[in-house]
Amino acid sequence: MVSAIIFDVLGVLDGRNSFFHDHDFMPLCIKLKEQGIIFFVLSNSHREIAEHHPYLKKFVTDIATKAYFSDTSIYMKPEKESFTQILSEFDIDPKQCLFIDDGINNIASAKELGIQTHLYGGFADGMKILKELLRV
Repeated sequence: MVSAIIFDVLGVLDGRNSFFHDHDFMPLCIKLKEQGIIFFVLSNSHREIAEHHPYLKKFVTDIATKAYFSDTSIYMKPEKESFTQILSEFDIDPKQCLFIDDGINNIASAKELGIQTHLYGGFADGMKILKELLRV
């Protein structure tokens, strides 16, 4: 069971092969949010990137419970503390958390904490994972 999803930004929520290239991504996230899943953004980039990308800005303001960007956070991926700050602040069981990133070192760090992980390989593969979380 997944109760929280943490997304990376560069390569996952922003970029040539990002989730935003699938028009069903935002409606799917809204459905998952209605089911009680909470969303987070964890990025080693600066918050201003969201200001220049309308879909990312909408995701950060309307869907994500909280966004962690490197210019406002003490920790950066793959530091384990970058994950534990989210888990602790929102009392999330790592086993019920899914982290989606395109960086193998970031995935490995999250996995060591017991977080479910998915190495992002493009929006088609990512959407498949998210659709599997929908409760029928």
